[in-house]
Amino acid sequence: MSGRRWWILAAVTLGGTAWACDVPVYRWALERWEADPFEAVVFHHGTLDAAGETCVATLEGGRAEGANLLVKTVNLDAPMPPAMAALWKRQQDPVTPWLVVRFPLTVKGQPPAWSGPLTTETCEGVIHSPVRRRVAADLIDGEAGVFIFLASGDKRRDERAEATLVAALKKAEEHLELPTGSTAAAPQMDDALLDKLDVRFSMIRVARNDPREQILVSTLLGIEPDLRGLDGPMAFPVFGRGRALYALVDRGINEDTIAEACSFIVGSCTCQVKDLNPGTDLLLAANWEDKLDTLLSVETLVRVLPRPSEMIAATAAPGNTVPEGADLSSPSPAATPPSLPAPADEAPRSLRGKVILNVGLAILGGLIVVVAASILLVYRKRHQHGAM
Repeated sequence: MSGRRWWILAAVTLGGTAWACDVPVYRWALERWEADPFEAVVFHHGTLDAAGETCVATLEGGRAEGANLLVKTVNLDAPMPPAMAALWKRQQDPVTPWLVVRFPLTVKGQPPAWSGPLTTETCEGVIHSPVRRRVAADLIDGEAGVFIFLASGDKRRDERAEATLVAALKKAEEHLELPTGSTAAAPQMDDALLDKLDVRFSMIRVARNDPREQILVSTLLGIEPDLRGLDGPMAFPVFGRGRALYALVDRGINEDTIAEACSFIVGSCTCQVKDLNPGTDLLLAANWEDKLDTLLSVETLVRVLPRPSEMIAATAAPGNTVPEGADLSSPSPAATPPSLPAPADEAPRSLRGKVILNVGLAILGGLIVVVAASILLVYRKRHQHGAM
C-alpha cells in the first residue's frame, strides 16, 4: 500500500470510526461549515481620497454578497499596532494606498494571499472572479466537489494531467457511492433526504497568467508552503463552501490520488469540528444560506449528532475505561428520536446548546482525526514530490 493511500485511509477510517454517519462529508461541509474569513488590509497615508473610499466601500460591500472577508484600514501616519507595522514592513515596493489580503487566522505562518495597489479593478477582483463564481455555483448546484486545474503553461504536461483528471473524475462518478452504513453512535439520515444527493464532480481550468484570476491563483499557491516554487500543473479539490482539500501536483495528479480525494469528499462525515478536518478555505462571495436547498434541517442535525454518552462510549477503545460517572444508559436516538421544542424560535437555541456540548466531548474522539490529518500531510508531500 502506498504512503498516499495509507494516510487517506487513516484519515477517513480512523477518524470516522468513532461516530461516522450517513451524511457525506461534502454535504455536511456545505450546510454547516462557515468559511473562515480573509482579511483585506488597506494601508494609506492621512485620509483616503474619494477613489480610495470607493474601493474600501467595494470591499466592505462584499460581506453583503456573502464574501468571507473582513476589511481594515491602517493610517501609516498614525501609530500602528505591532502586527500591522510588521505586515507593512514585509511589503515589497508598496505604493499607497496599498491592499494586502491575508489568509484566515486558521492558516498559520503563510505570507499574504495577495498584495498590490488599491484600485477599482483589484478591489472588485478580491470579491469576484469568473472561476470563483462558477465554483460557488457548482457547489450550490449539488456538485460533490469542484477540481480547479491550474495549468502550468507547459502544453505536454498540462494535457497529460488534465486528461488524467477528467478520466479519473468520470470514473469516480461511476463507481463511488454515498455512505450507507453509520456506526451505532450515529443514526442514519432519512432516505428521502439522501435521495436528493448525487455523486458529481466538475473541473475548471485556470491559466496562471489569467489577469482576471490573479488573486485566486495567488491564493491557491499560498495554501501550502512550497507550492509557489513548483512549476508543474496542479489540481485542487474544492468542496463545502469553497474549502480546498490540498494540492495535487504534476505526477501527483494520477488516478489513485484523485480517487482518494473524491472518496474523502463523498465519504461518511464524522460530524466533527471543522478545524479538525483537512483543508483551507478560499475567498468566495456567495450567500450560501439563501441559495442552498437545505437538506440538514434542525431536526435532521439533532438526530445526526450523537448523544454525549454515545460519543463517550464510541471513543472508548477496548481496554480503556469509560470516564467514571458517564451515563451510558440513554436509549439510542435511532430507537427514540428526540422531540424538538414546540416553539419554532426555540430550535436554534436548543441546537446551539447541543452543538456546544458535543464540541467539547468531540475533542476526545477528535484526537484521532488530528493525528491522522498530520500523518496525511506528511505522506502526501512525500508521494507528490517524490513522483516528480
